[in-house]
Amino acid sequence: DEPKTPETFNYPKGLKIFDRITNLYCTPSYNEINPTPIIAVTFPLLFGLMFGDLGHGLALAGIGAFMYKKVKSMKSIGLVLMISGFAGALVGGLLYGELFGKSLAGLIGYYAPLHIPEEEGAFLSYLMQIIKLTLYVGIGQMWMGLGLSIVNKVMQRKWSEALLVLAPKLAFYLCLVYVVFSTRLEIMTWFNGPIYYILAPILFLLLASPIYAMIKHGVHDGLGHLGEMGFDLFETAIAFT
Repeated sequence: DEPKTPETFNYPKGLKIFDRITNLYCTPSYNEINPTPIIAVTFPLLFGLMFGDLGHGLALAGIGAFMYKKVKSMKSIGLVLMISGFAGALVGGLLYGELFGKSLAGLIGYYAPLHIPEEEGAFLSYLMQIIKLTLYVGIGQMWMGLGLSIVNKVMQRKWSEALLVLAPKLAFYLCLVYVVFSTRLEIMTWFNGPIYYILAPILFLLLASPIYAMIKHGVHDGLGHLGEMGFDLFETAIAFT
């Protein structure tokens, strides 16, 4: 009898556990992309990047397997630990080359792309590689999140929100990343031209939606929307930085 049909999804056994992570935020509707399959990939991957160690990952996967098989009340947690542990072991072995904190280079001669250097003075370069990796992962997450939001609004036929709010936010972030990486945080060089790449989407984000609201609903609503977009722009800038 409800005017809106309740949402329910059927998942393969390995994906069902990640539905709980999705539902911590909200239950996806039928007219938007269900992020659970994406979370099933990104959650273990990010865990592996943070907890990357071949020995620790296998140990955690073993604990998860025991909980999954022997402790019924913690079966779901055990499955998450198994998946995350294997991800940590895979990433730790292939990317970091570590086994219980020891380098695989000294044990089996495998030099991973991000193995801890043994040479003096090379640790700073290694640290910068790790920082760059975290930046790239964070940028990829932001792009994916904004891109999925735009697709969802298009699927829901909320064209004004997709084109006048979310699309300029994505353009703003893309331009900001480009300027930061091209100028290497030399702020003074921004005013020689690159700053306009950032200002253009900012002005569009601030004015386009209020002007649309003003045309469609009147001056009063448009001015009120302008104030809302000012706060939204401030929040967006904080989130991006």
